[in-house]
Order: sequence, then C-alpha cells, then structure tokens
Amino acid sequence: MPALEVLEILEATTGGTRRHLNDLVSHLDRKRFHVSVLCSTKRNKAFVGDVERMRREGIEVKIVPMVRAIWPLADIVSFVRILLHIRSNKYDIVHTHSSKAGMLGRLAARLAGVPRIIHTPHVFPFQMRVAHWRQAWYSRLERLAAGLTDAFICVSRQEQQVAIEQCLASEKKFVVIENGIDIPGSTDAAEVAHQRSILRAEHSIGPVAPVIATVGRFARQKGHRYLIEAVFRVREQFPALKLVLAGGGRETHAIQSQIHHLGLEDATTILGECENSTVVHRMADIVVLPSLWEGLPYVLIEAMAAGKAIVASGVGGVTDAVTDGENGLLVPPGDVDALAGALERLLGDPELSERLGMNARATAVERYGIENMINRLEKVYESQAE
Repeated sequence: MPALEVLEILEATTGGTRRHLNDLVSHLDRKRFHVSVLCSTKRNKAFVGDVERMRREGIEVKIVPMVRAIWPLADIVSFVRILLHIRSNKYDIVHTHSSKAGMLGRLAARLAGVPRIIHTPHVFPFQMRVAHWRQAWYSRLERLAAGLTDAFICVSRQEQQVAIEQCLASEKKFVVIENGIDIPGSTDAAEVAHQRSILRAEHSIGPVAPVIATVGRFARQKGHRYLIEAVFRVREQFPALKLVLAGGGRETHAIQSQIHHLGLEDATTILGECENSTVVHRMADIVVLPSLWEGLPYVLIEAMAAGKAIVASGVGGVTDAVTDGENGLLVPPGDVDALAGALERLLGDPELSERLGMNARATAVERYGIENMINRLEKVYESQAE
C-alpha cells in the first residue's frame, strides 16, 4: 500500500503549535505517511530554522505568507495561493492547525477536492478572552468551517466538550489526542542538585532561596501580570522569594514596568526566550502557569515530567492534566488572591510540594509520552483514508 499523502497547514508558528507541528512531522512513520508542510513564517522568524531542518530531513515545505488577524485582502491572497498549491498536488489528507490556517486551509482543501480534511484547533478562537461580539463572530465562523471538516483532533477533553456544546459538529467527528513529549528518565538526585546549584549561581540566586518560575511568551494570554502581583504579595511572608520568568514578546516592556513599579527588580530574573525548559525547572521549586486560556500547553507537561509542584489556572486542557490537590493546584484565571494563596500554601508546606511534584511526574509518564500521541494520530489518518 502506498504511503498516504498528508499536507499539514499552519500559520501560528509559535509556542505549542510550532512544537506540535515539529514533533508530528519528525515522528510520523515515513513508510506509511508522506508528509508535506504549508506554513507561514510571518509570525515567528525563528520558525525559518525549523523549515530549514524539515527540508534537510526530506520534508517538502511550501511557504505561504498568512497574517494572524482577519485582514480580507491579505487573506484572499493567502487563500488563492493555498488553493493553487493543493490543486497542483494530490493529497489524501489535509490537516490544518489553529484558527487562521484552519479557516483558509479547510476551504481551499474542500474546493480542491481533497478526500479527507482534519482540523486541530489548539484552542478555539471563541475560547479566548475577547469582546462578546468577537466571540460570537468567531463561533459563527467555526460553525461554517466545521461543515468542511471530516474530523477534529482536540488536544484535550475540555476542548472537545466546548466544541460539542457550541454545536460545531456531531460528537462522532471528534477525537481527543493529548499532546505528548519525550519524557526524560529519572536523573541522579545528587547530579540534579549539583546542576541546580550551578544554574542558580549563574543568575545570582542563592542555593536555598525559594524560586517560583514560569515559561511562556510575554503576551496577555499568559497572565504574567497576575503572577507578578501575586509574588509581590507573597514576599511579605517569604522575603527571600525569587521569581524567574523565561520568555519574550510584545508584553516585555509592560512586564518590566510592572516589576519596576512593585520594586521587584532584585527578586526577579528574566531569562529571555527559552528553548529548553529543563534549565528553568532545575532552578525552580514551584512552576506556575497563570494563563487566561490554553489548549494543553507543553510547558505544563514538561513541568509535570520534571516532577515540579505546579500552580495553574483552571483553563482549557490544564484541567484535564491537573487534578487540584492531587498533582498540582488549580486557581481561577486572573485571580491574584487565589494565586497568592496557592503559592503561600506550597511555600509553607514542603511536604505537600514534594507530593504534588511526584504525582505530577507519574501523570506525565502515564499519559503524555510522545509515542502515544503519534500512534493515535497515525490511526486517525489511516481510518480517515479507508
């Protein structure tokens, strides 16, 4: 049986969606699936390096500029280029990712006569904290696009449930495939402690100072301002507390200004964008995910695999991965009081922090290995092609 021809389409080449695509094309069985990529590099110039690596690995990559916002003229140009590319090739499956590529790619694939169209939302746009009229508009667009879609792959059960509640499509169209990572094996405790000491010393953080860390781009969605305010409050009880922020982006100046306004410069270390979260986790005692909305974030899974005590907003797929009080603590998004209270609870109870961290790692090992994600995705592709 010849390999299935699969085209992956992505505009949102940042964060978790970027990683998802890289993992997908790198791990799919090349004997069963011939995977090509159509993507934009406008949002993230660093993605050019990913494109070059894919091409070295023999993956065909077509660059079609796309913009994140709704921009009719640019969107029409992008749509036509996508349509012409799909028509000039013979694909068995087109798999789109996120909202913009999902809308343009699904319509183009249907008009081009592609046999099967699959979409992974990575958070539906109507789940974002935007004006009600905008949410309603996004919901309407997604319902229209759902009619073009043969199957949805949701990264969490919560995402699937939201789609069904919004009446996007019948339940049988949805399958949940949670994100997965290469789970690192257990590391010698003495070696971990040694590396922790070295990393902290490099950033002028004492060996016993309690450290709270978060990894994520500096954007409103990620909720950094709530975490910074919570740390300011918690330092009254724990004055030695340090905050480590790994990330960069459009909110960098606002975050720096808030840190300065609250007098937290000496207590805060900004690492910049971080490709390897292991560095951050080795330094940290508690990892926080204060997001306002999420799908199933890789940074959460990585923190769980590292065995860290976690405080996270109860949003999206986070609530599938974290059970409050068992393998982490959940707080309402944007609730500084609740976030500060959770941090104080963990800082004041090292045994609880250790137990939550151990349980978090056990969850990651059991549920979030990359092999499970790829195996299930391959089955979906093959079932759609039957």
